[in-house]
Amino acid sequence: DSALQVITHVARDWTDGGHQCRQMTNGWLLKELLSWHENTFKRKINGGGVDQDGISILVPGAGLGRLAFDIATATGLKGVVEANDSSAIMAVAARSMLANVLAMKDKSDNDSDKKTSSLTTIYPFVLDPKTNEVDSRLRFDSVVFPDDLAIEAARRTLPNLSYTVGDFIATYSSPAKRGKFDAIATSFFVDTAANVYEYVAIMKHLLRSSPEGSVWINVGP
Repeated sequence: DSALQVITHVARDWTDGGHQCRQMTNGWLLKELLSWHENTFKRKINGGGVDQDGISILVPGAGLGRLAFDIATATGLKGVVEANDSSAIMAVAARSMLANVLAMKDKSDNDSDKKTSSLTTIYPFVLDPKTNEVDSRLRFDSVVFPDDLAIEAARRTLPNLSYTVGDFIATYSSPAKRGKFDAIATSFFVDTAANVYEYVAIMKHLLRSSPEGSVWINVGP
């Protein structure tokens, strides 16, 4: 992964400008996960009682970690989230981003100077190819990260989130990982497979067999 790819991911995942894109992918996925948790999982625990320990959720291909973060801070889910990506560069960038968001959650909105000093401005479109360019001035648009929605989410709920680095197949095909997760959430991850059937087999391997059930929710190829 190049620095340009990281910048592009930052613009999509952690700025206000990427909100609409995230809503169509992460937003849909999170809605389905919450629906499953409310209507299927919780109803089978103590006759519909709230699960006390939360649910274990895996997010493969996590990139800069926004989907994993949104799941970990979702109201009512109490998810214990494990994010995974094969890229050490993405993992380092995600760690830096998450640390910044958590640091900013304690800063008051009234303390605008301190809040502004913690925000970072980037120009993610400057090096875009000129193919199909409609207005060259747009490439000099700037974006600021992290976005307010992420900061507010961290204020509401401290995320129970970990991040592992490693090849998905090598990391999660081991017998020790069998039945470790109640749910798996993937966004534009399946197309990274050399053999999609191997991915499907590993998903089944990872999901817990229990009366409460388990689920794999995917968006994108």
